[in-house]
Amino acid sequence: ADEFRRLMSKFRDTEEMEAMRAKFVESAIATHAGSAAPVTLGLANRVFDLVSKFVGYGFCRSHAAAFARTVYQSAYLKAHHPAAYMAGVLEHLPGFFPIHSIVEEARLFNITVLPACIAWSGVKYKLERLGDELAIRVPFTAVKNVSPEAAADIVLERSLRPFESIDDLYRRLKLKSDVWDTLAKSGAFDIFGTRREVLWHLRRLKKTDNKTGSLFDVPLELEMPRDHLLMRVLTIQEETNWNFQTQSLTTGPHPMALRRPELEKLNCISVHQAFQRKPGSLVRIAGAVISRQRPPTAKGFTFMIVEDESGRIPTALQPALYEQFSRVLREGSLIVEGRLEARGNGRQYQRIPLHLYREDLV
Repeated sequence: ADEFRRLMSKFRDTEEMEAMRAKFVESAIATHAGSAAPVTLGLANRVFDLVSKFVGYGFCRSHAAAFARTVYQSAYLKAHHPAAYMAGVLEHLPGFFPIHSIVEEARLFNITVLPACIAWSGVKYKLERLGDELAIRVPFTAVKNVSPEAAADIVLERSLRPFESIDDLYRRLKLKSDVWDTLAKSGAFDIFGTRREVLWHLRRLKKTDNKTGSLFDVPLELEMPRDHLLMRVLTIQEETNWNFQTQSLTTGPHPMALRRPELEKLNCISVHQAFQRKPGSLVRIAGAVISRQRPPTAKGFTFMIVEDESGRIPTALQPALYEQFSRVLREGSLIVEGRLEARGNGRQYQRIPLHLYREDLV
């Protein structure tokens, strides 16, 4: 029995599984030949038919029941307490989808995700009242280089007295140089000025600290009129890039939304628009690749989930095309073209068998 189980796991192919039928049936009949309940030819074949289905995908009943309970509980929380549910998912990161995709899913459910902020963020994702709704606040720990200990130090110091300026922050907190920089680039200090202004001010403070040994014995020649700090404000695209560099997420627009005018010139439609088309329609979609899978049971097919600002759509890539475009497939975002394929009842599941790939978008 154990050998048979290992062979099922190894082959994962219905034809190779069928080749084992004769040996299975023969062994089952021989094993129970002298028992009070011998196995007949028909029974052995029926058992083989039942077991062979697990070559594709299957759960034992106890596992299925346990998983069904988890699915029901998750569905209930997502329907009745969506903000709390999504905050929990962001905090614990189950692992299948990247964090920026979970943030995007929250927004698609009309949940506001607030950026990391020196005045409001904490050690973990938390809920904040925003009018009549609940919003999710990104924590300090979502910013690269910020440890839970550093985040806790910030929260503790803030509880004693609110931070009043960058100078006040630098005087009261003992953070590593890279932590200051990533917090500033992430926008956590935006209440004190633009990101470029804050970065310049921090570097001035670090330079002064290294030279004088005192944080605020600042030489007069380092003081500059406010007009000199009017640096160019980041564009939305630059801000989005900085958000991804420092947090692997953005609470601003989806990257594809920023490229939508350009993508429309390339005849790309949104995922939402694609789902309005009839099965068999040829569509071209641009999006971030948030999942790639090439399961052994798929006969060489590769499955990817592509996401834009309006939703997600599964795609399927034939083996020959995978070999042809394997290098391109490693890119973070792609333009894909193919025909919509309906599966199941009505429009419950659609996917695009891909035929065309283009260069990386971002």
